[in-house]
Amino acid sequence: MRPATKTTSSRPHARFVSILVLAFLFASSASATDPQTETEDPPSASTPVDTDETTDSKKVEAEGSHVRITTNMRDFRIDISGTTAFEIIKYGHANERRSGFEIEQLTLRLKGSIEDISWHLEGDFLGTDSRSNIYEATVSTPVAPWMRASVGQFRVALGSEYATLEENHPFGNYAFPAYLDGRYDIGARFDGVAFGEGLFYEATATIGQGFDLEGNEREDRRIGLRLVAHPARLLRGDTSSVEKSDAFDASDSHDEFAQDEPESLPDLFDGFFLGIGVAAGDDFDEPILLTNPVESTVFTTRDLNGESSRFVHVEAGTTFGPLSLAAERVIGEVEDVASGPSTSDDIDELTAYSILAAWNLTGESARYERGRFLRPHSGAPRHLAILDSFPGRLELAARYSNADIDRNLFDYGYTAYDPSTQEVRTFSVALNWYTGSTRVGLGMVRTIADHELSTFGGTNRDTSYMLRLESTF
Repeated sequence: MRPATKTTSSRPHARFVSILVLAFLFASSASATDPQTETEDPPSASTPVDTDETTDSKKVEAEGSHVRITTNMRDFRIDISGTTAFEIIKYGHANERRSGFEIEQLTLRLKGSIEDISWHLEGDFLGTDSRSNIYEATVSTPVAPWMRASVGQFRVALGSEYATLEENHPFGNYAFPAYLDGRYDIGARFDGVAFGEGLFYEATATIGQGFDLEGNEREDRRIGLRLVAHPARLLRGDTSSVEKSDAFDASDSHDEFAQDEPESLPDLFDGFFLGIGVAAGDDFDEPILLTNPVESTVFTTRDLNGESSRFVHVEAGTTFGPLSLAAERVIGEVEDVASGPSTSDDIDELTAYSILAAWNLTGESARYERGRFLRPHSGAPRHLAILDSFPGRLELAARYSNADIDRNLFDYGYTAYDPSTQEVRTFSVALNWYTGSTRVGLGMVRTIADHELSTFGGTNRDTSYMLRLESTF
């Protein structure tokens, strides 16, 4: 169900030790600070501090599809959730992969807090797209009213699509830009919001113990910065903030604890956002790998062994009523890649872009908060609905994605025109039905490459269909 050629880590024990040591040192130093209310969403300068204390000795609650345990032992709370996703895929007739049933996702998330310290652990029970069966393992604390600091292993996203969890994504998978610059890694992260909800920021520094979207090892150290601005909110000086009623980022996958949806449609430009993400790394000793949304490999290289790398990721999008639009483009460069026995050259045309549109036909308002898309609020007012009486939520989505890779990688022998193509494009459509915590989705992916590929049976195109069954708890 995944590419067979995975790079496995030879240092799993060192990885666990690194995470535990970082978490221990961070928690030890954080516990000496003044207690503050911590939110798994980045803190805002205008978010009020909640000083209420839990009085019950122990309480177990089921809120929505989450399980929550609350005690009065140092304000200890825990939130348990997870996602299971299956797909039945019919590949194109010439595709080398076998059609059939696949388990796409099997994750468990544990989030909790003790006073002002919060933690997040996300396990991968499949183990095919992660290392050591762990996606995220972080400890966080507020260091200012407008900033949260975290250490551990976390998702590093330079754009909104990869920052959005799979269960909140219309397709449950990612386009080419995420494959060029997205990853998980161990390090430190500082994030938050400023000017009310007008500006989201995230700064990261990672140590090169990570993995990409297919679970392949990534060892280059990186620093990165991402900014997402809402111009309309900044221009009107909006200092309002999304207030959370607890210390959990439950809106990552659900919305039971988020603010109420306004009864009327927002201003046309209120949901418009602009974003930029930049990352710089050293010793780029990794391959470049691209797959289409059904994970057929369309570009792969051997290790580039470059001296450094840079990626710039720009985006724009909007939400208005039931409609959401987003466009992203990434431009990457790897410097001083060997081009001969004693020569080197820069690979400076690692480019990809995607355009996504989604429409809730049943009228639920689309949501975009703090740099990522979220599911609509439960029971929110419906606007511009076509199927107002339809049970549950019905979503129609379309996405176009294109990748254009430097020709020098072929000329210098890092790849060949089979299994790789210099330029490739995909067009995807999906129809999703959400009822409660369940999603049933029908999708189609059309892939067209510039060159014939063995993964497509010696042709340059493929059309695949899928049925996705997903449940969250």
